[in-house]
Amino acid sequence: MQELTYVNLVGEELVFGGSRPLILAGIKGTEAAGVSRKTLKGSMQDGDRTVSLKRDARKVDITFNLMSDNRTAFYRTRARLSTALSAGNGFDRKTGSRAKIIYRNDFGKWWTWAVPGKMPQWPKRIQDIHPNIKMSFDCDSAFWFSMDENTADFSVSNGGFRFPFQLPLRFGSRRLETRVFNYGFAPAPVKITAYGEGERPTLLNRTTGARISFVEPLPHGAVLEINTDPEDLYVMVDEHDGEGWKNAYGYLDAATPISEFNLLPGENIIVYKSSDASTKTTITMTWIDLFEGV
Repeated sequence: MQELTYVNLVGEELVFGGSRPLILAGIKGTEAAGVSRKTLKGSMQDGDRTVSLKRDARKVDITFNLMSDNRTAFYRTRARLSTALSAGNGFDRKTGSRAKIIYRNDFGKWWTWAVPGKMPQWPKRIQDIHPNIKMSFDCDSAFWFSMDENTADFSVSNGGFRFPFQLPLRFGSRRLETRVFNYGFAPAPVKITAYGEGERPTLLNRTTGARISFVEPLPHGAVLEINTDPEDLYVMVDEHDGEGWKNAYGYLDAATPISEFNLLPGENIIVYKSSDASTKTTITMTWIDLFEGV
């Protein structure tokens, strides 16, 4: 069983599956994305040396049949398709919002950002059927995302460490350690929210060696957000001073690139350390498991 659902910006859904009116006949582009290779060749070198790899953009092509019970429903479905797939319903230039597709098979269900690329061209009608219609979706990411978001809360309350995952926990005066799991098949970037208490916390992934360290105390009541996804990298803070959200890279150690802080597939050991023995700062870390192909 395979099914593809397109969800546009106004919440309209088009389901290409095993039932009328949109019957999925074939799909391509769910596998791992291609890779572009950059090479360097020395003057006396045989062959080329790989210096970087970059995943190509994902494109999902589908073939489907439009089948209706009567002529009126047939043309109504065509009109609905054209409206739902229109450019204005797939991408908002002002906000950057875009539509998405959800792919489902017998193993599971995943989604990715996508906008319609090649639009349907209506072939010759056979009674109340358009057979073998082809169209495509252009995707922002090379990855597929799990449907659920994972959350971990790092904080100390009443002498205990609140964290909804597996034991053991190791307690020290200013250092806390636990394990989190990335059930995806690719490294997952994270979003981190820190609620300030005047401390300079550090978050270390012992599995990868990457860390995020504060070099300036985060003021009481301030909220700082970090996104380590290279495609949407940012550090913003709201200090509740009436100025709203603003750039906050100055709070962090510039010697440790935040884009390197991610979760490897499987177990990751996360260490939370505070600059203050009181360890009052609360940090929330969220991530979505990623899949190269499904």
